Amino acid sequence: MFEVHVLDQFKRVALVAVIALSSGLLVSACSSGSATSPTTTSVPTLTLQETLSKAITASTSGNYGTATNLLNQVIAEDPSNSKSLGSLALYNLGFVQQQQGKTSEAIASYKKAVALNPVFTSALYNLAIAETTTDPAAALASYNTVLKLKPSDANSLFNSGLLMYNMGETTGGSARIKQAIILNPALASRVPASVQLKN
Repeated sequence: MFEVHVLDQFKRVALVAVIALSSGLLVSACSSGSATSPTTTSVPTLTLQETLSKAITASTSGNYGTATNLLNQVIAEDPSNSKSLGSLALYNLGFVQQQQGKTSEAIASYKKAVALNPVFTSALYNLAIAETTTDPAAALASYNTVLKLKPSDANSLFNSGLLMYNMGETTGGSARIKQAIILNPALASRVPASVQLKN
């Protein structure tokens, strides 16, 4: 077993959704008939974007049950990502699962998000974090995919460098860690004492 010091930051994608609900959720409709006519109330249907926004708000506040239910609604409505929300919902579901310690479920959600959107680097990054302890080789492959899409992603360089170093690829790992530190000097303080960077 090797020591892993992965940046424990999950990337989040903030969806900007304007929720244009009127002053209340209940809307009354009065008929123009007699005074004894019944009043009908209806609850407006949320758009998928509004549902996703509510799910993100729920997960941010730690209400994972509500977030999961809302995210599953979005996934069910956009399973093929035709509205570009299915992959975001799967990504956020993975985040919620990861926060709850459900690593295998999170990995499955991130993989589905990436299958719908292969260039979704935030999902790939979180997938790599989730895979780090269970399948380091898969984690490294996920980081490498991020780096093909975003060669100067300092966090992916740093984390993949640590993985490589711990897997015995000390020269390549050191090179990536040093490159990450050049891009983001604050990462220098996160290099474990057990990692000896080669000059």
